Amino acid sequence: MMSGAVILSLILIFFVMFPSLYLYYSNPSYSTTSGFSILQIIHSVAGFPAAILPLLYLFNDLPQPTGKWMKITAVLWLTSIALGAAVYYTMPF
Repeated sequence: MMSGAVILSLILIFFVMFPSLYLYYSNPSYSTTSGFSILQIIHSVAGFPAAILPLLYLFNDLPQPTGKWMKITAVLWLTSIALGAAVYYTMPF
């Protein structure tokens, strides 16, 4: 079940989030120093390890101590989801 969640998350990141990010920043009228951009950068920084760490579990390369790293991954993942929701709801149109 975890493998499916990891794969689905990566598919969404590569086919929904990256293209959306590219389209947003390809428009020269948007500033990279706006509040929305700063929130987007924080979401990306928190989301990167949250997307990479589960790959270790997917390929059965478990870090030690496993329980500690699973908790860290869960916190990063939940933080990234919360920040992603904030990005979505504050997105300028």
